[in-house]
Amino acid sequence: MAILSQLFWGVTVGALTITFTAIAKLLALGGAIAGAAYGIMRWIRGRAG
Repeated sequence: MAILSQLFWGVTVGALTITFTAIAKLLALGGAIAGAAYGIMRWIRGRAG
């Protein structure tokens, strides 16, 4: 039983780690895209005068 319990916890923790890592990457990517879009918009507006 102890082996099954350890295996279960290993899988659970691993899945949670992967999930949180994926969420963090998506948030970072979204933030980078939003920041780039904001910068480009400001640059275009600045050029347009």
